[in-house]
Amino acid sequence: MTPAMSAAAPLLSHAHDSRDGHGAAALVPAAPEAIEQRRTQIDAIDRRLLELIALRSQYALEIGQFKRSVGQQVYQPFREEAIIRVLCAQPHEPVRDQQIAEIWHTLFRVSRSLQQTHRVAFLGPQGTYTEEAMHRYFGTGLQAVARESIDSVFAALACGDAGRAVVPIENSTEGAVTQTVDCLVHAHARITGEIVLPVTHCLLTRDGALDGIECVAAHPQALAQCRLWLDAHMPGVRREAVASNAQAAQRVAGSTDCAAIAGEAAARHYGIAVAARAIQDRADNRTRFVVLGGPEPQATGHDRTSIVVELPNAVGALASVFEAFARHRVSILWLEPRPQHNGPWTYLFLIDVLGHSRDTNLAAALVQIGQSAARVALLGSYPCATNAAQVSSADSQEVSSDAPPQETETRTAPATPDGPDVRPDVHGSR
Repeated sequence: MTPAMSAAAPLLSHAHDSRDGHGAAALVPAAPEAIEQRRTQIDAIDRRLLELIALRSQYALEIGQFKRSVGQQVYQPFREEAIIRVLCAQPHEPVRDQQIAEIWHTLFRVSRSLQQTHRVAFLGPQGTYTEEAMHRYFGTGLQAVARESIDSVFAALACGDAGRAVVPIENSTEGAVTQTVDCLVHAHARITGEIVLPVTHCLLTRDGALDGIECVAAHPQALAQCRLWLDAHMPGVRREAVASNAQAAQRVAGSTDCAAIAGEAAARHYGIAVAARAIQDRADNRTRFVVLGGPEPQATGHDRTSIVVELPNAVGALASVFEAFARHRVSILWLEPRPQHNGPWTYLFLIDVLGHSRDTNLAAALVQIGQSAARVALLGSYPCATNAAQVSSADSQEVSSDAPPQETETRTAPATPDGPDVRPDVHGSR
C-alpha cells in the first residue's frame, strides 16, 4: 500500500460495503463529515504545495540569473526529461506517469517564464498553432510579436524587432511548409530549437451550425490535412487558402456564410463555435516548429543539425552527400529540395541530420561534403524535441534545479577557425 493509500484508509472506513445486482462490491459515498475532513486536509496540503512551488520558483529565478551571467541556454530539455524519469520511478499511485509529466511540465513553463523575457515573433494573429508552440517553448513570460505571414516573421527577426521567432516547418501529413524552408535557405536565420505539437483541427462557424456555409477558410496546410473530411462532409463548399488558421477564425467571427479550420483555442479567442472536432485525416497529425535566434545551444547528446547544401550540376553530386553521411555514420532525418533564385532547374537542399555539428563524426562529414559542394551553410544544431515533452497537452520545456544535467558520451570536435562545426555559414569550394 502506498503512503497515499494508507492515508486514505480512515476515510474509506466510513464507507459502507454493498453489493450491486451482479454481486460486485460497490463503495457507498462516505459520510459528509468524512468528506469534509479530507477536504480540510487537502486545503492544508495545497497551502504547503504553494509554499514549495514559491520556493522552487525562487530557486528557478536565481538559476536563470546564473545562466544569463555565463551565457548559458535556458532551454535544457533533457535535464527536464531526466527529472521526470526520476519522479516516475518513485511511488506515486494513484497518479499515472503521464499525469506526473503534465504537472511537472507546467512547473517547467513557470520556471522558464521567470528565467527569461524574450520578444518573440510568431505567425499570428492570436489563436494560431504557432502561438501555442511558442508558449510551450518559452512559457508565458514573453513579449509576443504577432506577424501576418511567415515572411514577415523572418523580417521582424532580421530587423531586430524581435530577438527570437517561431515558425512551422514540417507537418507529419503534408510535409514541408515551403514558405519557411525558402526563408531559411535564403535568409540563413539560425535555428536554436524545435517543438513538435500534436495538431487537432476543428471546423469552426459563428454559431456551430453548417447551414448556409459557402466557403471553408484555412491555411493551405490545414486544408490539405483535412481534405478527406471536407470531401465527405462538405463536398460542394469552396475552399479558400489564407495566411493562417487564426486569420480564418477571425474572419468567421464576422461572417455567417464562412467556416474556418483551426484549433479550439482560436474558437475561444474569437468567440465562435466548434461545429466538428478532430477533422484531420490522420489522428496522429503533428507539426514541427523551429525556434530562430538567440544563443547557440550547447550539445546535449540528443541533437539535430540543419544545413543548406548547394551542389554543382554534375553526375553523382547528391550521391556524394549521402556517401559522406553514410561513411561517417550520420543519420539523415529530413531532406527538402528547393529551387534557387539564380535560374530554372537549379536547387538548394535543406538537410536535417541527427547529431551536433561539433560531434566528431558529423564534423568530419561536413568537411567531406564541403570539398565537393558549391556551398554548405550551417543553420544550427539544437536539442531534438523529446517525445515526452510533446505528447502532453500541458507540455513544455525548461526546468530549474540544482542537480547536474545528464551526462552524455558524445565526443565533440575541437573548434577550428574554418571548420563547418562553428560557423553559421560554411562555404566549400570545388
